[in-house]
Amino acid sequence: MRQIARLVRHPAYRRNQIVSPMLLRHLPSDAGYAWHGEAVLLERLTKAKLDNQSIDHLIGSVQNEIARLRGPAGG
Repeated sequence: MRQIARLVRHPAYRRNQIVSPMLLRHLPSDAGYAWHGEAVLLERLTKAKLDNQSIDHLIGSVQNEIARLRGPAGG
């Protein structure tokens, strides 16, 4: 969940540019430093009752999105 919060607060984050449909389904609509929805996000993810494979996929998607927002490595 911390990584999702980090993604949502990233200055380059644009919800409409998220690649993973699963991640998009669980992301909050608001973003930026004004977002304080950790409790709401945790509740949403708990209600989704994701299995371990889905959680792993979600975490991987968040990590990929953060890497994409950072831009190319070694530049």
